[in-house]
Amino acid sequence: MTSCSTLQYLIKGKAKIPSVFDCRNDQEKKLNCTNHGFQNVPYDYYKGWGYYNIYLSENPYICDCSIVWFLREPADVRKNVKDLDEMRCAYPDKLNMKKIAELKEEEICDAERVSFKKFCNPPAGKSRYWNCDNRGLDYIPYDIFVRKQGFSLIGQYLCDCNMVWFVRYLLRYFRKRLIPNFDRITCKAPDTFLNVAVVTLNENDICPQKEPDLCKARPCPKTSTCELAGKMAYRCVDIDECATKQDECHKDAKCINTKPGYKCQCKPDFTEYDNGRQCRDVNECTDKSPCSQNAKCVNIPGSYKCVCLTGFVGDGKECKDIDECKTKKDCSIYAECKNTPGPDKCVCKKGYHGNGKVCRDIDECDGKVCPAQANCQNTLGSYSCECFPGYHLKHGQCLDVDECKTNTHTCDKNALCMNQWGGYKCRCNDGYEEHNSGRICSKKDEASRSNSLLIIVIVVPVCLLVIVVAGLGLYFHRKNRKKQNEPNNKNNADALLKNEEVTQHVFKFNPHANRKTNTPEGTYALFESSDEEIDYDDY
Repeated sequence: MTSCSTLQYLIKGKAKIPSVFDCRNDQEKKLNCTNHGFQNVPYDYYKGWGYYNIYLSENPYICDCSIVWFLREPADVRKNVKDLDEMRCAYPDKLNMKKIAELKEEEICDAERVSFKKFCNPPAGKSRYWNCDNRGLDYIPYDIFVRKQGFSLIGQYLCDCNMVWFVRYLLRYFRKRLIPNFDRITCKAPDTFLNVAVVTLNENDICPQKEPDLCKARPCPKTSTCELAGKMAYRCVDIDECATKQDECHKDAKCINTKPGYKCQCKPDFTEYDNGRQCRDVNECTDKSPCSQNAKCVNIPGSYKCVCLTGFVGDGKECKDIDECKTKKDCSIYAECKNTPGPDKCVCKKGYHGNGKVCRDIDECDGKVCPAQANCQNTLGSYSCECFPGYHLKHGQCLDVDECKTNTHTCDKNALCMNQWGGYKCRCNDGYEEHNSGRICSKKDEASRSNSLLIIVIVVPVCLLVIVVAGLGLYFHRKNRKKQNEPNNKNNADALLKNEEVTQHVFKFNPHANRKTNTPEGTYALFESSDEEIDYDDY
């Protein structure tokens, strides 16, 4: 065990903090601080500059925010630590045995690293200092001393372990000249140091170090606990792993304590592996399964059991299929229940899709299911295709109907029928005039005569209708007057009859008058006066 010199850094009323002056020195100006139980790198290691060789490895260092200051130490200061590459973390466990020289700040401390380039304004005018005043930052920018530039940092900051490096640069490495108004840099937390100037604090005030503890280096085997025996000595006490439940025996093994350690003894009917840390039961299910082919073999300690698969019922040795379709009521009305070995299932009918419990109609018309020249009509569970007018379905295709060939056209007999896609066209023969797109064809020399006849056919009925309406109007007019004037004598009645006969005589229609007569004026006689009665049934 390493002997120690007089303890020079025992702080009154507080625990002793690590110090290089507690370490052994020799004539070679070497400070040997290995195996001293240091949990923190001693703050005063820089004071050992009179000793050009300082050794700090083989200590149980805690790698958290409390060691950030050491990672930011000037290179010319850390060079005196000759075993820097051998210094390793002991805590936390995830960093156990990692080299301290290879640590990255973000993996040991959650505090944000702030760069002056992001928050500070460069020197302006005759000023030689970057302006970082009152930026509301929690921590001093980590890179302000990289190029030995000047910075104004007036403001309040968190005074915790992440402030130690800045305090050391001000107090230990004489960088005050780069920080004007350094006495206006104060703490905003914790409350103990509220508004206290940072320059008045020392490292252990804001980040107390832990007392050296040899047991923290875990010198004892895992089967023992470490107990301090004096300030620089320890002893290992055997652990009863069985009583404290720290053994690694299998659940089917018995733990037996020994000194040191313990041993595991598997229960009967179990095979022992890894000195009882594994006890394996004979697995009957690995051989030819004694269970039904529709059952699962489950191994249990010292035995096994057979469990029917889902959809089957039985004792495991014999499993019968359950026909859930007989009682299944959760299938969609557009689905069918299919009984299968094991769980039955709902399957959507053709023309529907879904999980069987919910089935939705497939709109086949979204795809190209119908042939060209056809309309697609979606229906529940199906669809239909209807060819366009002028086409008919044949062999799954919509083919053009040749109306000319099948004589289903309406062309005039004196017209030529010409088939087209989806229809036809009529063209009157030479010498004929076309009407209604070739549905009617008339000879060109008869065209004028046909036009005259057409005029007569239209005009005569119209004139006749006008005369009849006028006659009826006059008749009913006279009749109404007759009712209004009560006749006083027979002469008045005869006079009325005579007038009525005259009126009837004038508006009688002679159909034979439509014939052409050569009058002196060369006109047609359409109406004439006649006393003869006309029988309209002859016409």
